[in-house]
Amino acid sequence: MLKRVFGLCSALIFIVSASASAQVYFINGTVQNLRPVVVGEQSAVLLSLQGRTEIFVVRTPDAPKFGLLKPETAAAPDQAKMAKELAAAQDWRVRLAVEPKKGAEGKEFTVKTLERLLEKK
Repeated sequence: MLKRVFGLCSALIFIVSASASAQVYFINGTVQNLRPVVVGEQSAVLLSLQGRTEIFVVRTPDAPKFGLLKPETAAAPDQAKMAKELAAAQDWRVRLAVEPKKGAEGKEFTVKTLERLLEKK
C-alpha cells in the first residue's frame, strides 16, 4: 500500500513539474495573414493576428486538424496550393493556445491549438 501511495505521489510531482516548465498562453484575435513557409525540409504556416506584432507558427501536420489545410495538401506541401487554401481562413476570429519558441525573445510562438470562434452579430 505504501509503495502505491509513494508511486502515485511521485507521478503527481512529475506531472506538476513538467506542466510548470511549459508556459502556455491563450490569445484571442482575428486572423490578419496566413503564409506558408519552408525552412530546410520543414514546412509551416506563419499566422499573424490583427493588432499584434507576434508571429505564430503552425506546424503543417497540425494545420488540417485546425481546419486551415486539407489533409492531402499538408501531406505533400505545395506553397501555391497551401496559400490558396489558407486564404479561406482570413478574418477568422480564433483562440490560440501558444507556447513561446526558445530564443525568440517573446516575438515567436508555436501554436498548440487553434479554435475558431463564432462571429459576433
